[in-house]
Amino acid sequence: MQDRIQQQQRSKPALTDQSKPALTDERKRYGAMRAWASFLYAFGIISAVFAAVGAIILAVEVHNFWQALGVLLIGGPISVFLATLPIAISQSMNALADVAETVTGPDLGSSLGGPGL
Repeated sequence: MQDRIQQQQRSKPALTDQSKPALTDERKRYGAMRAWASFLYAFGIISAVFAAVGAIILAVEVHNFWQALGVLLIGGPISVFLATLPIAISQSMNALADVAETVTGPDLGSSLGGPGL
């Protein structure tokens, strides 16, 4: 009876930190995509800051109150929105890498002649 209990305990996987998925070869395959996504994210943040600062500077430089109001209420939000597009692209690249890692198993990637060789 004791032997049977010991065999059952050995066959059960232990729930430790080792059971969590680590940075494996499948996750490393899409490292270039994640690096470009990080670059685009940083570029988007910097672009948004510069677009906001540029809109404020332009609002100060115009000669008319109504032109300044138009720059702040119309031109400013449009320029900041367009400046944040790299952030949206970087999030989609990260999501694409996550989906590709989930769909591509370790056996499937290596059988297709991918980097798992």
